[in-house]
Amino acid sequence: MKKLYPGIIFIVIFISAVVIYYRYSTGKTEKILEQLKKEYPSIAIDEKINATVTNIDHGDPEIFRNHPHQAYLILDNSIKKRIRTGYELTQELMLDEVLEEGERLVKGYGTDTLYIYKIQSEDTLKYTFQLKDDLGYPLEKAD
Repeated sequence: MKKLYPGIIFIVIFISAVVIYYRYSTGKTEKILEQLKKEYPSIAIDEKINATVTNIDHGDPEIFRNHPHQAYLILDNSIKKRIRTGYELTQELMLDEVLEEGERLVKGYGTDTLYIYKIQSEDTLKYTFQLKDDLGYPLEKAD
């Protein structure tokens, strides 16, 4: 029985260390995400957007992985916005497969549809996405 005590003590210390690290790591990630949500407000259904993407902030990949349907954007060199979408409505593409700097975003007032226009030499490609809230549900009008 005395031979088991060092192993049990080691396991208890190891599990305690893992729990402490997990809580610290999770808290740090949540603080960063909350700060990004404040810095990059989500596009609301009552907003009208007609702007060019001048920068896409991908965040720190060592802290959290990139969500393929979410982007932190700077529009027209000044407006910071966060968008979250589902799959592209006609071709089932993810947002990060389509969105690049220099593209035009268009969203009408009162709608949850976002259009991304990709200009390539003489062609203009149009992609259609439905905007989602932070939980992944379609945008709704605030009461």
